Amino acid sequence: MSHDPFFTARRCQRCGGSLDGGRTMSMFNSHVICMACKEKERQRPDYRDAVEAEMKAVRNGDRNFKGIGLKGGEMSEKKTQSGIHVKLIGQDGNIFNLIGIVLRALRRNGRSDLCEPFKQAVTSSHSYQEALAKIMEFIIVE
Repeated sequence: MSHDPFFTARRCQRCGGSLDGGRTMSMFNSHVICMACKEKERQRPDYRDAVEAEMKAVRNGDRNFKGIGLKGGEMSEKKTQSGIHVKLIGQDGNIFNLIGIVLRALRRNGRSDLCEPFKQAVTSSHSYQEALAKIMEFIIVE
């Protein structure tokens, strides 16, 4: 079984939505995104620049081009309270397991001050989807 995020991701890494309707890679970074986010990308004024940069990289042999990055606008990468990257994709999706992983990452990265607000936000959620969205307000999911 492949551990490539393209095949294992269950949620869009940009909006958190379902990937059931299809998935693709972002032209701006290495995120796996849903088709709705892809359509939003196509509307960006710098989309052509992103496509051209990727084509140039591929012609030069770079098969793992990371993109030109997002520069402002509604699709800019989300700012999180911690800025900490945490590998959750491919982990056991039990919400309590995810909470534990994030709490350990917060502590390990010197952000123990966020542990209580994080636990409160996630455990007061009314659905699994809302809890996942709250997690993504605190960390950057990988």
